[in-house]
Amino acid sequence: MKTQPAPLLSIKGLKTSFHTHDGIINAVDGVDFDIFPGETLGLVGESGCGKSVTSLSVMRLLNPAIASIEGQVEFNGKNLLDLSSDDMRMIRGNTISMIFQEPMTSLNPILTIGEQIAESLRLHEHLDRKTAWGKAVQMLKLVQIPSPEIRAGQYPHKLSGGMRQRAVIAMALCCNPSLIFADEPTTALDVTIQAQIIRLLEHLKKGSNTSIVLITHDLGVVAQMASRVVVMYAGKVVEEAPVVPLFHDARHPYTKGLLKSIPVLKGDKETRLNEIPGIVPNLLHMPQGCSFHPRCPSAMDICRKMPPPMTHFDENRRVSCWLASQDIEASVLKETVQGGI
Repeated sequence: MKTQPAPLLSIKGLKTSFHTHDGIINAVDGVDFDIFPGETLGLVGESGCGKSVTSLSVMRLLNPAIASIEGQVEFNGKNLLDLSSDDMRMIRGNTISMIFQEPMTSLNPILTIGEQIAESLRLHEHLDRKTAWGKAVQMLKLVQIPSPEIRAGQYPHKLSGGMRQRAVIAMALCCNPSLIFADEPTTALDVTIQAQIIRLLEHLKKGSNTSIVLITHDLGVVAQMASRVVVMYAGKVVEEAPVVPLFHDARHPYTKGLLKSIPVLKGDKETRLNEIPGIVPNLLHMPQGCSFHPRCPSAMDICRKMPPPMTHFDENRRVSCWLASQDIEASVLKETVQGGI
């Protein structure tokens, strides 16, 4: 029997709250999952479900004046949430990196591409300016940017969207990190460039043991790159499974809805695209019971009254849904199913 390796990063009970004039918003509410060495984990869900906030919380990139973070984020035997700002700065961009969703807003417009990569190398690897610049050019070549010596001396606005994303990837990889959070790395790009970036990430991953947390709402990208998937809804994890079982046998109604919403090339042109009715709930006014029940086609009375427990099927699969729960008796199911919508 194959034993599971120790997690590279373990998130337990992560809660992130934003303090607003209208009240406290629990954007991430008790999230738990592990990332193992060398794997690609897909973190999926609709916009506003808490995917990006989860990654920003782990990276400690949220303003503490408006956001409070609780829980545990264990990495190399340390809880990242307990580290000082200086200690966290030595980890961020070094052993843990991040590829942001929109490269134009994450790159400094008044510094050249080469200088931005070299700055990280000087800080974390203590290289002199000439050596750091040379390695920055090498990184641009590694991510297949043409004429890397010329591009290194250019400012972000001189590069196309695809080149800027490649530059951000080069910056994330330059210190050989153990873990990369890739937040919607292909969203702002056209379809052709998206395919190039996916192939690039797969190619770079094969040459290292780097783990990737792929944050996206594009299940096609997840199917192509990830080995395991965590599905989030309204700040909580609702399902986790290896990618193949998830696509063939999703257990949570929300996951089923996401999969049915994938456009297909086959079929009648008059066929409507499937959709999940309703919208993500207002985090200031969460519904009682299961947060998905107002949109769920299989909702029961118990779903409207009590939040579902997390049911573990094995060490690789879990679902937070009353339909999948072993804690609910068949008799209760028969009574409550009458209240389905």
